Amino acid sequence: AFDQYIKSVLDNTQALEQGLKSGGAKLVTESETHLSLIELPSNVDSLELQKNLEDCGIVTNRNSIPNESRTAWRPSGLRLGMPALTSRGISQAQAKELGGVIAGAISKRMSDKAILSYSSSLAVSLKWWY
Repeated sequence: AFDQYIKSVLDNTQALEQGLKSGGAKLVTESETHLSLIELPSNVDSLELQKNLEDCGIVTNRNSIPNESRTAWRPSGLRLGMPALTSRGISQAQAKELGGVIAGAISKRMSDKAILSYSSSLAVSLKWWY
């Protein structure tokens, strides 16, 4: 059972990264683990993005990247993990879609209202509650 769970976490991480890349997000490196690290454009404030995503029900962490040029409080990276979402039943297709939504938040192609609507519908479809 644990082997299957870990395989699902890794598959979901790869699917998330596919969605991020197809949405235009830049990965620091492709993950071989349960975590993804995105390099944010210079015009994106990681603290503001993290707070906006959290307000929409998507929890992330701002994170330093290699050769960091910004402060530790507002670094150039955003870290995402898939274990909790996998435990809560997210599929690879949903993880890929989530990656696209996060990429849309980074590029500001998606409004906070649209992101909140997406995350709320995902939560309902997976029978999550907060």
